[in-house]
Amino acid sequence: MKIGVSYFGNRILEHVETDMNLLKTVGFDFVVHTYSENDFEFYEKTMHDIVKISKNNGLEVWLDPWGLGGFFGGEAYSSWIMKYPKICQIDSIFEKVPAACPNNEKFKMLIKTWIKSAAKSDTDFVFWDEPHFYQHFSKSGLWCCRCPSCIKKFKGKYNTKFPLKKSSRVEFFKKESIIDFLSFVTDTAEKEGLRNAVCILPEAEESFLTKIASLPGLEILATDPYGILFGKPLKDYVKNETRKLKRAADKFGKKFQIWTQAFKVPRDKHKEVIDAMDIPLGLGADSIAVWGYKACKHISSISSESPDELWGMIEEWVMKNEEK
Repeated sequence: MKIGVSYFGNRILEHVETDMNLLKTVGFDFVVHTYSENDFEFYEKTMHDIVKISKNNGLEVWLDPWGLGGFFGGEAYSSWIMKYPKICQIDSIFEKVPAACPNNEKFKMLIKTWIKSAAKSDTDFVFWDEPHFYQHFSKSGLWCCRCPSCIKKFKGKYNTKFPLKKSSRVEFFKKESIIDFLSFVTDTAEKEGLRNAVCILPEAEESFLTKIASLPGLEILATDPYGILFGKPLKDYVKNETRKLKRAADKFGKKFQIWTQAFKVPRDKHKEVIDAMDIPLGLGADSIAVWGYKACKHISSISSESPDELWGMIEEWVMKNEEK
């Protein structure tokens, strides 16, 4: 069983060196470095150096397309949706939203350039993080996407016009679109010599997870049951999501991974977080990962309430379980 953690917010190499050495000393096996559009445009060589530093410290390295096109998860803005507005999703009231559509060919080509850079860095894995259609949290009832690319694909698939109202067929089409996109990126990455992990948001249907697990280019299927964030009973939430993910992964002989929330954690929830980490361990997870380094102390919008205390508890858990 491997243990990993995400790392972001620092591009100063001497500090990266210190932090990677600490992670290896504590007992972490891999590190997930975010590689946003900003990194890709302004820090490409620096990111390649960060990968090298991490590997030289004995860590397996993953790169995360953090916030790329607004389609993947992460606290990173997308410039692509401003430079290439035609890639944007369009919602049910015909307004553009700040996220690229997975059915758009230009977006796929942009992702392909990112993959080539990731491969050049000599990273081990690409971590396809929370791919999703845009959600209107503040506007109930609105949905995405009905852009020209979706309309064209829907007509070709079903030989009918794209519905004006949300329907079960539209929902199925959206899931199939994400699967098709993940098939494209995992195949492309594999051809560049990269290994693939996909993290799907929790509460996904098992049939959806199973289809993703069936992708030939996929090695690891993951989810992130952040029960504290979603206001769920943490232990039950982690247990149910882990069991569902394991069933889907097992059907195609894929490894499965569970992420632990170490951001926005209230102080009185620390023990609950640590106890919940034992659940995927007991259910045979191939890897467990933590988001993120130092309990996100450095990013004030999502920092845990007492990050030093929580991180210390996480380090203790890692040291206790590194040999399992």
